[in-house]
Amino acid sequence: MHFLDLFRKALGGSPFFVALVAAAVFHAYAIVRRVPIAWELLTVDLAALGAVGPKTFALHEIAGLHPLPLAAAGLVLGIVAWRGRRSGRSVVAASLIAVAIAQGCADIWPIADSAAIALHLVIVAFLTVGALFDDWLGRLAQISACVALLLLGAFSAVHLSSINGLLPAKLIPWYPLCIVGATSAYALLVRNPHLLSTPGCVLAIWAFYSVLENYARLRRVLAGLDQIVWGLVFFLIAAAISLRKAGLWPRSGGTTVSSSRAPSVSVWRSARR
Repeated sequence: MHFLDLFRKALGGSPFFVALVAAAVFHAYAIVRRVPIAWELLTVDLAALGAVGPKTFALHEIAGLHPLPLAAAGLVLGIVAWRGRRSGRSVVAASLIAVAIAQGCADIWPIADSAAIALHLVIVAFLTVGALFDDWLGRLAQISACVALLLLGAFSAVHLSSINGLLPAKLIPWYPLCIVGATSAYALLVRNPHLLSTPGCVLAIWAFYSVLENYARLRRVLAGLDQIVWGLVFFLIAAAISLRKAGLWPRSGGTTVSSSRAPSVSVWRSARR
């Protein structure tokens, strides 16, 4: 321990930390010399420095993450991804930047839920990657982000306690509609009509659950509401049956097709005779 104290006082950190700093400097020099994968190795060094501090002497002493090295790692890898148009590296870079921002917000605003911030930032990062890259990984990022938003919107629409605990109280009633608007705009931006199923499902779930809630509240005020609703349903069924028997109900396409084929059948029979 005496040697470790002398080492830390002389070089300003633990051997683990000093080795990572030296590796980062070496890989930065390798970038200047245009050595292959030097950018990626520098990213690994910076990401490791995001978890290792000057007082970290062993892996079990890692207590938290430092946002600045993580953000630097994300920016370095993001430059590589943008210059080489590599979607895989862009996903990792965006995730590192999202985690760094979430950790920074947690340090500045301790009462905020860092998990909720990190989750939404990662979703935004995946949406960004899906908008910038038109390959299989970009499409997978789009689908993954939209599925995550679909689950968040559906759980929030039915007032699931585990989801509502992650959101501010004033945002909870409008959160499903915010997801509907955001995902609709994103689907139009990337010109992918299949992604419109996400806002459609969230809106349908939110509307259905809202109707059920309002109906339950109205039952407490208006007596006999169930009988009124069932009576209205049976009246509509009876009216539909009466219109069908009177010939006022539109007929299906199958009857029209069979009647149109009748002349051809009669012609065929006359030809056989």
